[in-house]
Amino acid sequence: MEVGTVFNTQKQYVIFKLNEEYYAANVSYIVSIEKYMPVTRVPMARKSTLGIINLRGEVITIVDVKSILGIPDKQASGSRIMITEISNSKIGMVVDSVVEVAEITSSMMQDNVMVFQGKNREAITGVAYVNDKYVMVLDMESLLWGDVVECPLT
Repeated sequence: MEVGTVFNTQKQYVIFKLNEEYYAANVSYIVSIEKYMPVTRVPMARKSTLGIINLRGEVITIVDVKSILGIPDKQASGSRIMITEISNSKIGMVVDSVVEVAEITSSMMQDNVMVFQGKNREAITGVAYVNDKYVMVLDMESLLWGDVVECPLT
């Protein structure tokens, strides 16, 4: 089954926090959620690439999602690493915390939100209202493999 097919049919999302904001990633992309561990820096990597880890004998690149999305880092480091798999490649995303797994349907999406502009608009597919909170729904392929431009921190 192709990744795009899974993304369209799977309605379960992992909801996580970056600072005090909520984000969602389709559960079909999530391999595991790990405690934060020391990261070995890689010279001349992109600003959002924190480095690599050795997870059970496998080397995995770790990225700072806050840096990609232009979110100022209010905490020294995240508390969790979400290991994702896209196109047979694993990437770890540092997040502050994982909140829950929830179903997000099209009826929960807010159609009237028009705040996403520019090249990065593809990384956020929309905003959903889930369990009394607004959640930014991420397109994991665009976020991690697309042409997303790293936003300057405000």
